[in-house]
Amino acid sequence: MNEDAEMESAALLAVTNVHDYLDETSIRRKILPKTKQVYERNSNDLKIVLNALSCVERTLDRLDRSLIIDEVLPMLWDVRLQDPDVTIRVVNIYRIMLSDKKYGLSVNLMATRVMPSLIPQTVNPSLNLEQFTILVEVLQEMLEHIDR
Repeated sequence: MNEDAEMESAALLAVTNVHDYLDETSIRRKILPKTKQVYERNSNDLKIVLNALSCVERTLDRLDRSLIIDEVLPMLWDVRLQDPDVTIRVVNIYRIMLSDKKYGLSVNLMATRVMPSLIPQTVNPSLNLEQFTILVEVLQEMLEHIDR
């Protein structure tokens, strides 16, 4: 990892650790755009991807529906899910989104974008039993939402 990537990774980690002290405006106007930029520049760097996803996960409840739909979901759809830790981080973000309609995760998006990206991971041999169970539980929860 080069020096810039190390600093960016450290910055993402710092935001994750101090998210409670940040105001919504800063998160919407500064943190999320910078997080996306760092992720896009370093999408092959596992540590940065994990830190960016962690940052998104921690600040999600402070973002409004339109930002989640326009910014967060496309970022999640872009993430390569081969690494089990990345997969679980993404699944955890979707789990949070399933908990409340305010996040804007519609049944249409679940059926057409989210589940098609997650289902192939059910046969990923790198997932351990706990990770597999978390993935399957979230997929089942999505199916229940669609069923309703």
